[in-house]
Parts: sequence; structure tokens; C-alpha cells
Amino acid sequence: MTFRKVVLGLALVLAGPIAASAQQAPILTRYRPPPAGTSDTYIVTLSVTGAAAPSYVGSDQISGNFFPSLNYRRSDEPARFLAPDDGASISIIENPSLRFGPVFRFQSGRNRRDDRGLTGLRSRQYDVESGLFLEYWPLTFIRARIEARHGFRDDSGFTGNLALDYVHEMGPFTASIGPRLALGDSKQHNRYFGVSPFEAAINTRVGRSFRPDGGVTSVGALAAVTYRWNETWATTGFVGYDRLVSDAARSPIVRNIGSEDQFTVGLRVSYSFAYSTR
Repeated sequence: MTFRKVVLGLALVLAGPIAASAQQAPILTRYRPPPAGTSDTYIVTLSVTGAAAPSYVGSDQISGNFFPSLNYRRSDEPARFLAPDDGASISIIENPSLRFGPVFRFQSGRNRRDDRGLTGLRSRQYDVESGLFLEYWPLTFIRARIEARHGFRDDSGFTGNLALDYVHEMGPFTASIGPRLALGDSKQHNRYFGVSPFEAAINTRVGRSFRPDGGVTSVGALAAVTYRWNETWATTGFVGYDRLVSDAARSPIVRNIGSEDQFTVGLRVSYSFAYSTR
């Protein structure tokens, strides 16, 4: 795929909802302080996301995967905007413009079954990263979010994501689009992009050993459109593109086996229901 095709895909995803915005639809209602008193009823949202994404970080092959997620809020609070690539988070500080709290994200691994070109390279097991997130709305239609996390594996390092979204609600539709930036320290980059001398001797395709430094991992963009069928059901379609850069792009795993271009297309189905603590 070329960058031109990526741009075309983003345009197709947003074409319908953006055209509707010409009717001066209201801006997304992000947050209202709850009324006095504490509600004992919560809205629980269960979601299942299916995505076609790179088989592993840096891969040029696409595979399908499914993963569930869960969110909840008090019944006297409106639903918050959630981007498809947000980590699972819990707010411990929340006001009209700011959210802060712990965040968790699942990271898939890598082994020879994903690509025969990986023969001789050490497998990377899945990882669960935990850390903190900060979300800020400088305007009612602009969201900035940062996540800083660390995995629980011995070879895991620090990683982070920065996202900026333009968000607009148009009747039952909510459209969003914005740039993405991913970072990792040297330990995290070595986990996914490093090659030891022993691995290079076994796998002639990588050709050489490589020990990356930390820094920017990738730059890209994500676009999504959510349609709320009713108070219970909603579906979200999304498409994303990330370009590996810096030492991540210079890795022989990426250059000789995989690709710097990382594409993702997916669909999320959400079901919401009320739950009372009484």
C-alpha cells in the first residue's frame, strides 16, 4: 500500500459524517458534573473489537485478532469519548477538562509462527503494560491524551503514546481523527527491534546484530466513526496508519523481514446496560 491509499481510506471513513456536519450539528457533549448526590446505578459497557493489524510490531503481514474491553460510569454522567486505540483506563481525577489515572494495555508478542523469516530470532511473549494516563480537552472538540506505561516482563521497558483528536458529534454519529506518536526507551526498543550477534549468525536474512537506542518509535494517524443505534448498542469503525521511524525503522527485522508501514483496520461492537449496587 502507498501513503496515497492510506489518505484515501481515511477520507472514505469520514466522508459521510463530515458531510453531515454542514447541517451545523451540535458539538460533542464531553462531560457534565453529576448532580448533587451519588448515584448507586452504573452504566457498564462491554465491547469486542476485531482488527486486521500487523502480525507483530514491524511486520509486513496482516493478521486478524479480537479482544474484549470493559468501561463503566455512573448513570448520572454522560458517556465519555473513547478512541479505539486508548488503553483501558480508570479515572481517579476527573473534571470537565481533565482526566487522570491508571492505564493498562495489552501488547501482543512475536514468534516464528507469525513469519517464517523470524526463524532463529528469540520469541517475544505477550506483555501487559501498566502506567498512568492524562487526558486534557483544551477545547470542547479537541482532545489531547498521553499514556506512560511499563510492562511486567523482565525485558520490558518504558513506552508511551501521545494522541490528539478532533472530535465531532452529528446526531447518532461521532467522528474523530488525529495524529499519533509512540515512544519507547532503549530496553523496550531492544525487545522488539534488537538483534543479538547469536541471532544474526543463525538468521542470515537479518544480516547483522543491532542494538537500538530509545526515542520515537512511530508517527501516524487514526480515524474513527461511531454510530449509536440506541442507548444499548453502538458500533465503531476505524482505520489507522503508523510509520516506524528512527532506530525502529533501522532495525534489520523491519528492513529485511517486515515493513516500516503499519496499517490497522477494525470494527468495535459495544453493548451497554445498567447495573445497580443496591
